Amino acid sequence: MADITIEDQVDFLKGIDATVTKTKVKVEGRYFEIRTSETSGSFANSDGSRISSYLPRVRVDSSLVVTSKGESEQSMREFGGTGGWELVESWNLEKALADEVRMLKTVIDKGKMVKPGKYDLVCGPEVAGIAAHESCGHPMEADRILGREMSQAGKSFVKPEMINFRVGSEYATVVDDPTIPGSYGYYAYDQEGVRARPRYLYKEGLMNEFLTNRETAATLGCQSNASSRSENYLREPIVRMANTHVAPGDFEDDEIFGSVKEGVLMHSFTEWNIDDKRYNQKYVSREAYFIEDGELGGPAKRCALEITTPGFWGAVDAVSKHVKHNAAECGKGDPAQSMAVFTGGPMMRLRGVALK
Repeated sequence: MADITIEDQVDFLKGIDATVTKTKVKVEGRYFEIRTSETSGSFANSDGSRISSYLPRVRVDSSLVVTSKGESEQSMREFGGTGGWELVESWNLEKALADEVRMLKTVIDKGKMVKPGKYDLVCGPEVAGIAAHESCGHPMEADRILGREMSQAGKSFVKPEMINFRVGSEYATVVDDPTIPGSYGYYAYDQEGVRARPRYLYKEGLMNEFLTNRETAATLGCQSNASSRSENYLREPIVRMANTHVAPGDFEDDEIFGSVKEGVLMHSFTEWNIDDKRYNQKYVSREAYFIEDGELGGPAKRCALEITTPGFWGAVDAVSKHVKHNAAECGKGDPAQSMAVFTGGPMMRLRGVALK
């Protein structure tokens, strides 16, 4: 990043803004931001570990408000990774954000509300990812399970004795993997000197392992799985996620739709919320489409899913082969810490869930 000046970055954002305004869509609110960081660290402990690290990260945020026919829709997107300016160039942001405002206008102009009832729901990677992060990653954090987060961000419906408890169908596997090259949540060792590895939180529908640091692992009688992270050297390392995603399955994307007689594809979300035990949750679509007899139809407007964590993961009956990731910032702790993460997954199908 050293050879990319502030002026270069400003010109880059101006180029995105110019492309968005040329779409002839009425975008009343536009906000773009680039954030870069370079973090160096040295770690030593009495076990004999001596670890040096260097993590360059880059992130671009966008916020867009599109107005048409007296209505408005908003999109907030984050793009991020561990690496240099080559990552920014690979995201093709001018096209991505121009397509985004056109989509929002189409949703306003042509979208129809979903008649409340039970449908099959196909979740796109963004929706699969937020569910993996919020209703799997957070409740499987050992400090929440043990009550340390209770007065800060909440507790968890999960209890220490619930390893091997069935929370979903056999198709529901969620992985938290810090070792994905170039990912926004990448690290090779955590901040207690433990080597990172993939952590299988839900495995074929069963609770498989919690996210732990050395302290919580000792309490639970297991080994730390390298989940200790801090925002910077001024903050305490605590149990955190890295790159949390639904694992790929055996289906092609088009096969996910094929057997859906009546349903909705929720490609992305504009709103989500979840209770402080990570059990009851709601997702509202940003981009969504009706599915009729295995074919995509017109856009659905603000389709909402309200469901429990076991209800969500228990309804999964098909997962595609192709995982996509999205950058995000995860907040936790007191004082609050913001942590770079990926969310994501493949397309996945939920049978017979209540939509409105």
